[in-house]
Amino acid sequence: MTGTVTSKHSTDVKGAYVAAVCYDAEGAIVAGGEDYFTVASGKSAAVQVDLNWNQKPKQCEMYPSLGGASEATS
Repeated sequence: MTGTVTSKHSTDVKGAYVAAVCYDAEGAIVAGGEDYFTVASGKSAAVQVDLNWNQKPKQCEMYPSLGGASEATS
């Protein structure tokens, strides 16, 4: 799965975490994956997440976040 993450931070972000969660038509989770990404301050970056499938999803969402391993640089 490929998505776009846009930074609203005033500094570059390195090693940020993104989780992808995919749902079936009834809203049950049927696939998911995770990865790390880097994005420049105020810019967008494409993020690729390899998914582990239980069945073909109807929709997927990406949830980016900063974690303990993330680094914001100027």
